[in-house]
Amino acid sequence: MIIRELRPDEFHRLSRVPEFGDNVPHPQAAHVAIAEDEGEIVGFWCVQLGVQAEPVLIVPSHRGGLLVHRLFECVKAIMKRQGIETYYIHAESEEVCDYLDRLGLTRTDFVTYEGKVD
Repeated sequence: MIIRELRPDEFHRLSRVPEFGDNVPHPQAAHVAIAEDEGEIVGFWCVQLGVQAEPVLIVPSHRGGLLVHRLFECVKAIMKRQGIETYYIHAESEEVCDYLDRLGLTRTDFVTYEGKVD
């Protein structure tokens, strides 16, 4: 059994494994560790190169109105120009969650885990 990182030019090999279905990441959006048995890929684990939008920061005297919305539209334009299709925002307070709902974002049921790279 060989465990190694999959090169970007090899990502097409993942789609040849029926058990992986539609779970094959795009080579520009992930790094993938694979398990090979006699040259056949038998497993993989990927690190998505996702985008996390950080919280917006505005001085108190300029809060309210459309400033947050205008900044949000600018950030989306930047992401679009960079070819980013999906992004994530982690929010803890219900007030922030409600605002993100009003901006049209979708709440997910994902549980977030944090790990440290030794």
